[in-house]
Amino acid sequence: MTDTAAPQKPPLSPTEIKTIKTILNQPRRLPKDWDCIKSLLQSRSLFTVHPADEALFRRFTIDGVLHDQDVLLAFTDPEDCEEYGRRYAAVRIGREFNIVTVSYEEIIRIAEQHEKDVYIDLRKEFEERFLVYDGKRKTLHLCINQGV
Repeated sequence: MTDTAAPQKPPLSPTEIKTIKTILNQPRRLPKDWDCIKSLLQSRSLFTVHPADEALFRRFTIDGVLHDQDVLLAFTDPEDCEEYGRRYAAVRIGREFNIVTVSYEEIIRIAEQHEKDVYIDLRKEFEERFLVYDGKRKTLHLCINQGV
């Protein structure tokens, strides 16, 4: 279910993804840690879900980024993106979907234009850490999932 078109910008490497997750799992993040995360995300593509059904596509995407439960959703890892599509989004967007890439900069532009939050690497597990870009305040921060 992955889009076979070559992304304009490369996705993060497994090492870069691991670096981000390691930083997020630290008890504290310093400004240099946030600079590192932002640097890794810049000039990269993230993965998102597109419903295969055209009517659902229009309903559940904003400019090509999954918009579910009033937030934009993107993932650094295609397997995590596909798992989200299968386990959670499929209830609303249908079982047929595609995984596509969108540049981080484009996702941020969409979030700011529509004043939406972007959840990056959201997983539904308790205490799971993920990134949130606040499209209104134009800030990147950590969120810890406190419930399913």
